[in-house]
Amino acid sequence: MKLRWMVVLVAALLLMGVLPAVAQDDVLVTFTYGDFSFSYDPAVMGDVQAVEFEGDDPSAQLPGGADAPYVEFLFTNDENTTAQSLFDVGGIRLYRVEDTAPYIYMTPHINAINTLMSGRVALEQFMQTNPDANTYALPFLPIMPAAQVIRARVGLLNLDTVGGISYLTAYRQEASPFTGDEFLYTFQGLSTDNQYYVSAVFRLNTELFPTELPADFNMDAFIEGLQDYFAQSIDTLNAATPDQFTPDLDMLDALFASFTFSAAAAN
Repeated sequence: MKLRWMVVLVAALLLMGVLPAVAQDDVLVTFTYGDFSFSYDPAVMGDVQAVEFEGDDPSAQLPGGADAPYVEFLFTNDENTTAQSLFDVGGIRLYRVEDTAPYIYMTPHINAINTLMSGRVALEQFMQTNPDANTYALPFLPIMPAAQVIRARVGLLNLDTVGGISYLTAYRQEASPFTGDEFLYTFQGLSTDNQYYVSAVFRLNTELFPTELPADFNMDAFIEGLQDYFAQSIDTLNAATPDQFTPDLDMLDALFASFTFSAAAAN
């Protein structure tokens, strides 16, 4: 497997004489990079590290497929520690749509955002279960080397310069019960000019599900009732309050709602 080459942008930006702008307003900090900005609570989410990825060879055979160039904003609680992964610490990934063209399996996910934002699609259908896990899958970048088995808390976010969908999900390569530390809360969206794709991903912790499987767990019985289990899990996640998750979903929703592209980028 190819090791993805990633570079912390700070050094490069210093050489160019350009740094991401950070402005503090009371509790929230606004982070601006080029045409894109967002606001967050540093007391909860720590510092932001901007990282760039030059892109895989589109023909590379990698788990989930080769990835297009992007800039990633990773949250870390220690400014002296290099953030490891979007799925370890949470963050925001920004793709230029034109850069994704050679990565043809990304195109359906990008196009699906416009379809969802049209308002002609009933969101409730995505919170169903089906033995074919891909039947109700929602757009998600980067491409995951696993099946998107459930979706909950699905909602549209339509802002002045960006629109998309937020939802809670889990991915599986095999059939097994969920634990409280494996759910993802995500925003997948596009700038209104369709020039940028925004993917925000945060791993959650919750006590709604166990931390480990019981010693007497019966796999055969579980497999027999798998679709019922998925349906019950969706109901549990939908009925929960935002503060039953860490990070709090209200805080993440506020982060998503702060996504802004400059007027020049949006028109």
